[in-house]
Amino acid sequence: MHHIIYKTSCVATGKYYIGMHSTDDLDDGYLDSGSLVLKSIQVHGVNNHTREVLESLPSRTDLIKREREIVTAELVLDPLCLNLTVGGEGVPPG
Repeated sequence: MHHIIYKTSCVATGKYYIGMHSTDDLDDGYLDSGSLVLKSIQVHGVNNHTREVLESLPSRTDLIKREREIVTAELVLDPLCLNLTVGGEGVPPG
């Protein structure tokens, strides 16, 4: 299992989302399931979005902790940021 911190970016707007993902396949095409990212994909098309792996962590627990460190209240206030809340809440993979 791979546990990654990723950044999904919209090429058309420069807006981005930083999230975490646990997967067996790093090439699974996952961009994010959040409402603002999905809306951006709907408006600008999937081909105008990229996902970059920022970090790889050894466990889901480490992943949640690291996302909490990266996706802060200050980051959420960035007008280009599509994250709605601070990180680290984590949902089980699946």
